[in-house]
Amino acid sequence: MPSQVHVLSNIAYAKQVVHHLDEQVKERERGVPMGLDNEMKLNDKERYEIVELMQDMLPLYERIDDILPVFLQISQSKMATTRLIIMKYMFQDQIKLLDQNKFIFTLDALKKLQDQFMTCFVYVKNEVDARQRRRQELDDDNKIKQ
Repeated sequence: MPSQVHVLSNIAYAKQVVHHLDEQVKERERGVPMGLDNEMKLNDKERYEIVELMQDMLPLYERIDDILPVFLQISQSKMATTRLIIMKYMFQDQIKLLDQNKFIFTLDALKKLQDQFMTCFVYVKNEVDARQRRRQELDDDNKIKQ
């Protein structure tokens, strides 16, 4: 298996690793942050707010698979990447259960999941932007030296 440094330098390899991690998570039984027995503790307002937040989070969920290889490439952390994959599937599980009016998240737990997704996206954006700036600075330095 290639070294961690190889992950940093090769996005194709990072995609393979993410695919492998995703398959591992998909195959094992996943727990949920709150058991289905907690659904009776949610009032109608909380249920409505959860559904609204889920709708707001859909664009993040839909893009998470695209960003995971870049996240792995930058962070070099299979553990953090696996945690994000687990969160993706927890969100997916909740989407499937909405049709049955079942909830595996409290509003607070869903907000924490949203924060984790947002943190991932912001981290990747900041790192990619910083690398592009460094590359541009190197290009500018090389032009000056010529």
